[in-house]
Amino acid sequence: MATQQLMPEIIDPIAFQDFRDAVSDYAPQLEQLVCQLEDGSGNGEKIAQLFRILHSIKGDASLCQVHFVEPYMHVLEHLLDRVRRKELPYLDVLGDVLLLVMDRLVLMLDAVADDAPLDDLRMDALRMRLDPLLDKSAEELPQACAWLVASMMGHPPVVAQAAAEQTGTHGGHRFADLQFFRSLAVQLEHRLPAYAGRTERNLALALETNRLAKQPLPMEQLAAAIYMHDIGMMLLPESMWLKAGQLSDEERRDLSAHPGWAAGLLERMPGLGGGGGDGGPAP
Repeated sequence: MATQQLMPEIIDPIAFQDFRDAVSDYAPQLEQLVCQLEDGSGNGEKIAQLFRILHSIKGDASLCQVHFVEPYMHVLEHLLDRVRRKELPYLDVLGDVLLLVMDRLVLMLDAVADDAPLDDLRMDALRMRLDPLLDKSAEELPQACAWLVASMMGHPPVVAQAAAEQTGTHGGHRFADLQFFRSLAVQLEHRLPAYAGRTERNLALALETNRLAKQPLPMEQLAAAIYMHDIGMMLLPESMWLKAGQLSDEERRDLSAHPGWAAGLLERMPGLGGGGGDGGPAP
């Protein structure tokens, strides 16, 4: 589907403000429903409410002549209609797309009202990534949604690749887990300047090794292991892992155990335990 560049225009200032007010009311309702659906129930009434909100926003955009919003809402409304008719399952990662689009639309409306630039919002890129979702099958949709969110949120392509490999009914949960693990790894890097960029370099190397392996590991398990490998360092005194001098035997034993502690955390998470974590020294 060809996508024309969006040219936001206020045709009727009063109607435009009415539409902004309506969206400010709809947005928290949509967010609340998405959060409620994270329990995995696939509640039909809540899905119907979500669809009605999207349909109302799209209708209001047409009525108020805020036409630049309509293409985004068309895709979301179509997807929710397929979920409502049980052609697609409701997935958490689809909820992530709904929240992302609504957040960007609110910011876009604010920018248009203030005659501010839209470059940072990347609305054309968002629309180009949304349109292909219309043609995705139930099997393809989790991967496509995860890739869309990862690419729009600015995560490195290798992270998006790992998350995009996820399919099935728990894809959204697993994607959220990986995002959380990565945020922990980045926090550690910020405390250790020498580690800057280390996580992504290790993940790129591990993914390439995995691709060449005769018995490759599940992508999401590998990404989780890379992100969590050094998290056990945070359980040690900062004076130990920032120590400039020689470590004592006891300190060396404690430091060498940190991958095992991270593995123990992963063992307690469904779908991520792989029997790993021998407590050996970090590579």
